Amino acid sequence: MLSDRLQAIAKMVPHNSIVADIGTDHGYLPIALVKTNQVSKAYAMDINEGPLMKARENIMSYGLESQVIAIRSPGLERLPMDVNAVVIAGMGGILIGNILMTSKKKLSYVKDLILSPHLDVPHVRRTVHTLGYRIIEEKMIIDQEKYYTILKCKQGQEVYTDLEYEYGKKLMEEGTDTFLAYLEAEKNKLEKVIKRLNTIDTKSTIGRSIVLKDKYETIVKLRRHHETK
Repeated sequence: MLSDRLQAIAKMVPHNSIVADIGTDHGYLPIALVKTNQVSKAYAMDINEGPLMKARENIMSYGLESQVIAIRSPGLERLPMDVNAVVIAGMGGILIGNILMTSKKKLSYVKDLILSPHLDVPHVRRTVHTLGYRIIEEKMIIDQEKYYTILKCKQGQEVYTDLEYEYGKKLMEEGTDTFLAYLEAEKNKLEKVIKRLNTIDTKSTIGRSIVLKDKYETIVKLRRHHETK
């Protein structure tokens, strides 16, 4: 039922928690978490009625209506008070950040956040720190040839350097094969863009080229650091 990405997210959800899956789509994650007895109760939440109708059908097909409750809600607006873990995945980092910031009062009783943005991951890292969460685990996986980052956050104070916000302190420390492959892919992309910009001689492209070259050198250093370990 679950993709590789959703399986990795599911592993980060605390056992015996009450979880809300924001932007649940068809409800596969909360259904799987309850079905395997990982959580005692789950909420499948989405802003759109269409996906929720499908989620309700799926919930009923497994006979889990008493344990998986579908709720139509913009973000965390209708988050039930018994929820202590929140999952937000499958959307951009800016949107995830907005959802969290606009409902920060709702987070006072949420101990764990499991977040998987497909864009703007540094923005999400900064947002959770602003909200008083620390990143206790961060994992990068490949699913259908795309790289996904998953963050598990708990209440607490923490600050990163700019470099750690950009690439993830935990990812940099662990230096997994997947993370190193991601850095290599990013390096190759930058190489192509820089070569293209070098053929255009304007003030704006020169400035951008300098920024991209700095980023390129940073990635080279990160990879070299792990290769020489």
